[in-house]
Amino acid sequence: MRFFSLFLSVIVLSSCTYGVVKSSLDEAQQWVDERPDTSLSILKTLNRQSLRGQSAARYSLIYAKALDKNYIDTTDVSVIEPALKFYDHFGTDYQKAQTHYYEGRILQNAGLLNESSVAFDKAFTLAAGLDDYYLLGLINSAQSNNYGKAHNTIRQIEYSEAALRYFMLTSDIRQINIARYNLARVNSIRGIYDSADSLYNIV
Repeated sequence: MRFFSLFLSVIVLSSCTYGVVKSSLDEAQQWVDERPDTSLSILKTLNRQSLRGQSAARYSLIYAKALDKNYIDTTDVSVIEPALKFYDHFGTDYQKAQTHYYEGRILQNAGLLNESSVAFDKAFTLAAGLDDYYLLGLINSAQSNNYGKAHNTIRQIEYSEAALRYFMLTSDIRQINIARYNLARVNSIRGIYDSADSLYNIV
């Protein structure tokens, strides 16, 4: 009888813990786009080391996204590893695409341009069949930055143009104008001043 009571207590405690973790992750995900600082604060209340499986993967992806949106340029790939390990086997294409995008962002922060380009290519392949034009715009914008750092302005323009095309399919005016500004800047570097001036004027 004592063993059964102990067993029941463990089950109840585990269920309560899972419920708290899920609720916190739901709330962190809810705020990560509009108020990433709030999302980061919520995530910091959880013990990351105690999470396993899907919970660990979900925490990992939201955390990487929150860091990126808070302009905290982490170079620690271990941040995204739980998401990579779980979602590459059990995730949807959207989850995989997001995970590889943020893997690429972390590698990019570390100056590993070739490795980050590989991650961005994986993300784009996975996202190509989805209607998430915002994510597709982010991926192309990130690749544009990589080619800019490699001083390959021809490819930089190609990816900048693709990023703008995808963002134009969204309702995010701020991101559209950022994409216009980035394309204008690259055109200016290439000496395509009429196009650059036109884009600067629109922005």
